[in-house]
Amino acid sequence: MANMRDIKNEESFFPVENWVKVVAREGDDVVARRESHNIVVNQGRNWVRGLLGAALYPATHPTTGIYPGATGWDLDTGLGIVAGCAETHNNYRMRYMGLGSGGIYNNAGDGVFTESVAIASLEQPLRLDGNASTLWLKQILAQNDATDLVTFPTAYEICFQCIFDQTDVSYDATTRFVSEVAAFTSLSNRASEPNLTNHPTGVPGLVAYNAFEPIPKTQNLIIEVFWYWRI
Repeated sequence: MANMRDIKNEESFFPVENWVKVVAREGDDVVARRESHNIVVNQGRNWVRGLLGAALYPATHPTTGIYPGATGWDLDTGLGIVAGCAETHNNYRMRYMGLGSGGIYNNAGDGVFTESVAIASLEQPLRLDGNASTLWLKQILAQNDATDLVTFPTAYEICFQCIFDQTDVSYDATTRFVSEVAAFTSLSNRASEPNLTNHPTGVPGLVAYNAFEPIPKTQNLIIEVFWYWRI
């Protein structure tokens, strides 16, 4: 698995700042690299808003009856949505990424998607496999350890990492040009094509979007995406 070692040194500010690194590898060799800032779209902004806000602040712990902060209050069980300390407006988490061949830099020259807050889908989604029950989204790696320099590069930053293997997108001998990537929450359905026709605004859980110069994906390449969120 590739490791992230070159962490950008940029000034932090609120709200969330994002940037994306897309790396194509053939074995140990990097054959293509794209790096740029990206857009947190309107759906993503509303998603973050729902995570930060609370729909309900219970007066006492739901099982013990103890007031928050009082002696005996269990912080481990008192802060979650199940325990009832505060009920958030949504409990979705970042979970998937998807690749596409659209966007204004695409190889065919017919892409129109720019990095706009109004984006609600990939323009030209690429499926991961050639099966009838195909998958469109790849699950990201879990962020298991707060000391991990890949997923938590700094105290105020998280990196969502996704690895598209040799046969992801390249399920046959056809070369497919990858020129857009999007991040999705756990609300998304991996087996349903993430486009505007099948997923109206608000349904796919797309929260961030990035377009870049095309990378020709073949069965020789692994594509790794590192998506940074900084507060």
